[in-house]
Parts: sequence; C-alpha cells; structure tokens
Amino acid sequence: MSKITKPTDIVLILPPKRFKEHRYSLGVMYISGYLRDHGYDNTIIESKILGGKDYVYDRQKARREIIETAIRLQPKIIGFTASTIEINEVVWLNNQIREKINCYSIIGGPHVTASPAEVLGRGFEVAVIGEGEQTTLELIRELEKDIPELSSVKGIAWLDKSQNKTVINSSRELIDISELPLPAYDKVNMDYHTKIWDDVIRGIPIKSVMVMGSRGCPYSCTFCACNKVFGRRVRYRSLDNIKKELILLRDQYGVEGVWFADDTLTVNYDYVKKICGLMKELGMYWGAQSRVDLTNEGVVRLMRDSGCLQLDFGVESGSQRVLDEIINKRIKLADITKAFELCHKYGIRTEASFMIGLPGENKEEMVKTFELAQRIESDHYSFSIFMPLPGTKLYDDFFAGSLNLDDYNDITFHQSADKFNKSLVPSAELDVLFRQWRLKLFEGVKKRGLKHFLRIAVIWLKLGNKKERLDFILFKIKRAIKYLLNKFGFKFAIN
Repeated sequence: MSKITKPTDIVLILPPKRFKEHRYSLGVMYISGYLRDHGYDNTIIESKILGGKDYVYDRQKARREIIETAIRLQPKIIGFTASTIEINEVVWLNNQIREKINCYSIIGGPHVTASPAEVLGRGFEVAVIGEGEQTTLELIRELEKDIPELSSVKGIAWLDKSQNKTVINSSRELIDISELPLPAYDKVNMDYHTKIWDDVIRGIPIKSVMVMGSRGCPYSCTFCACNKVFGRRVRYRSLDNIKKELILLRDQYGVEGVWFADDTLTVNYDYVKKICGLMKELGMYWGAQSRVDLTNEGVVRLMRDSGCLQLDFGVESGSQRVLDEIINKRIKLADITKAFELCHKYGIRTEASFMIGLPGENKEEMVKTFELAQRIESDHYSFSIFMPLPGTKLYDDFFAGSLNLDDYNDITFHQSADKFNKSLVPSAELDVLFRQWRLKLFEGVKKRGLKHFLRIAVIWLKLGNKKERLDFILFKIKRAIKYLLNKFGFKFAIN
C-alpha cells in the first residue's frame, strides 16, 4: 500500500443503525482523533456527510449513501465498528464497497473482539481486538510498509491466507486514557448530535452529549462483555483533561448537559466528588450510570446538588436467585429498593434496566422481575428479552458452537426465538409476557413524567435556545397527536 497522504485515504464508517441515534459513537471519534494526532488525518462517514443537519433517517437510504460515499472518496483503508446485532449488515456493506474499489478493510468493536474468526475471510483482512486507538495506529503504520508484518502488531486478529487460518496476536496493554486527544468532534455532525432531544439523558430534553471519564469495569456480570474491550481495572482521565473537553462542548457547541458513558461512575467515591465539583463549577447538567449497591444518601445528595438529573441502574431481575446464580450481579434486592427510594427522595430521575428470559429462569422469577419493576416506579425503563452475545459467560456456557453469523440476523431484544431461549418459559409465552409487561411499565412512565414537568420547565427557563425548545415542544405535541389518531384508526402522517 502506498503512503497515507490525505484525509480520505482512511475512512471510518458507522453502521446504518446508528444514523438515527442522537448519541454519537465515542469509540470511532476517539480513534479518529488519535490517528489525526499522530499524523493520519481521516474521514468519518456519518450524518455529517450523508445529508448534514437535515438528514432524515432512512435505513435503506443510509446504506446506499454509505456505499456511494465510500466509492466516491476512494479510500485506501476503510474501518468499521459493529456490535453483534450490526455485524451482518457491516459485512454486507464492506463487501458492496469492495466490489467497486480496491481497499483494505479493518473491523473493530465488541463482536469481533469476542469472535474475530467469524468475519475474517468474509471481506475483512484484520480485526482489532479490544481498545482500538494504539492498535489501529500501529496497524496503519505497518500497512504502509512494502511488506507488512501483521504478526508484529499487538491486539489484532488476521487471516493468514497461506495457511487459511485465523491468527490472533498477543494482547495489547491498556493505555493511559488521560493522554488521549479529545474525540474528533469536528468530524461529525455536532449540529445534529447537540439538538435538543430527550434520548441522551433519557427523558430530559436539553442539548446533551456523551462524555467518557473512565474505562473499565471490575464486575463480572455473565450477560455483559464490556470488560473484554476495556478491561477490569478502572482507568480514569485526569480532571483537567475532562474539564478541557467539557468547556469545549459548552462554549463551542452549546452543550447544556452531558451523560457520562463510564461503565459505573460510582465505583470510586473520590472520583464522584471530583466530577460533582467540576459539574457544579461549570454549571452543566448531567447524568450517569451507577450501581444500586454503590448509591448511598451522601452520594445522591452530592450529585443532586451538582446538577445531576438522572442515574441509570442495571437492575436486571427481581429474583435473588437469578441475580446470584445466573447473572452474578452481586447486588441484593434490598439495595435496589433503597437506591430508588433515595433517588425519589432527592428528585433525581432514574432509568432501570430489566431483562427476562435468562437461561434457567422460570415464570415465577420473571413475574418477580415485573413486580419489582413496577414497585420501584422508575422514570424510564429499558425492558428487554435476554439475547446471547459472544464474549459473555452465558454465551460460552449455553450457546458456544451452536450459533453462527447468520443466526445473529435474528437477534432482537424485543422478541424471543427458540434458538436463543434457554429459559423455562416457551418462546411464544415469553413474547406475550414481555409485550404486556412492557406496555404496563411505560404507561406508568408517562404518568410519572408529569411530576418532573415543573423541574424541567424551571431548567428550560434558565437556559437559552428558546426557539429550538419551542420547536421541540411542537414536535412532541405533533407526535402525540399522530399516535392518538393512529391508535383510533386514523392512518395518516403528520410531519
């Protein structure tokens, strides 16, 4: 491969599914910024290129424009990221592009970190395993050589064509994340990502974005593989580094609030105190993920006083047996009740994640989950059916060797399937329970939303962007009217 000389020589591509999300892809933006900081400018294909701020999500259109844009740019290297539910679409997109241009294809993300052999030989030469910044940089430097030695690059898997086998190199050491350059905000559509919306800090309609303050998770939940990418040791950015980013977001992009993308913000109390002090100093609203067993009254009060609007909790089940024996959550039911009571007491909104259909779970335990979900009266829910994801212990224990790449086309967290269902409840019954319970939970969410209306109204009065706020209100009213009309049989669109 010839030398990389211009930004379009390296093109990083988001899966089409992410084009409808207001949350940007921090992982891709960090890699983009890191490459540029080391002399390799690059291009990110996302809504900035596919139509700018007026881009309206259409999956088929996004697919077409990704392919057409990549072909037009004529890159030497294309890089994709993909989760399990995105992997087949990404393989297809890459092959469509490769039919038209001669380029080198790299893929990273949680799926290939766990299962690289599934995609190598299907259009991808290399899979980046785990944390991607240093590995991608070293890989590109190697590819520029006349005779690349892929065996010398830590943290990759690659296809040895001479022996037709997948080679997995030695792991790469985890990096000091305080030394990372800021994500490449200028390469994505920040007008779109900073629109007033309510799905970044869920349910809070302000101009908000994601920020990463730490990487790593010390826990071992059997349904999760996050520490396969970022490790078990929690690594923290320096406070000055985080402050620099927050000031940029506030002053250059008009951001009013942030959602910290740390796996668990409250693992380290000193870190929590520093974040609270910083957010109070900058006058920005925020939300984060926490654990119910790491949420005490002092922490909740400190967060509330520093502008925290919402905490997200992975509760998962209302059965202590499921929590202990199936998912290794390491929390008690009493911890769950206490954490939500404290958040209600101090006016912090909550988001609670639950799942049913876990391997070995019976109907009585699923009922307990639904009853607990109702009882804690969360302000938002993520309620799903368990699906096996490569890299997790549950996948290894119950599904290893029985699923292939084609099976992942059928993964959805809102509908069961016999090949994924290892619970003690038949798939058809599981689907019925899920639909009924999810509907009841979100009916409660709508009613409880009224109690936060006054607080949101006060926040809105303090902030600027009045016209955009009015536009958002009108959008929500139109959508509510459309929903009601369609519900009663009037099938027509309201733009």
